[in-house]
Amino acid sequence: MSPNQKMAWGNVVVWGSYLVVLIIVLAVNGTILFWQEDSLKTAVFTITGVAVAAFIIMMLFVWIGASRARVAIDERDHKIMNRANALAGPIAMTALALTSLVLGLVYIEDKNSVMSPYFLIYVTMINVVVYWLAQAIYVLVAYRRIRIIFNSD
Repeated sequence: MSPNQKMAWGNVVVWGSYLVVLIIVLAVNGTILFWQEDSLKTAVFTITGVAVAAFIIMMLFVWIGASRARVAIDERDHKIMNRANALAGPIAMTALALTSLVLGLVYIEDKNSVMSPYFLIYVTMINVVVYWLAQAIYVLVAYRRIRIIFNSD
């Protein structure tokens, strides 16, 4: 398994788990505006901190393992990563636009409040998570296709 595949699996596990836990916490509390309640804000920041720490630890393990194993990365790996980044960018930008639109509509409906500075943090968090997940899923699909092509010969 290439380092790119290991990073992709790590991203799917870390950021997929993060999204699931975040959705559950927000659904249980009945709001997406986590910054309006101190306990919910603390929970979201703790969940985010744990996810970021897990991501950093996962990346360190992959980088250390790849350097010890002296795994060569060829042009096929570079091509897959270039395509993954080219695909993940527009997907993340669409998520950015949709998140901004939804949160903007929430604030338009609530005429008594001013837009919170946490709005930008929320939009950025979702954008980054969607980018990493889209990239990881494409990498896993691309390596799967290559394995099928080479095994069919």
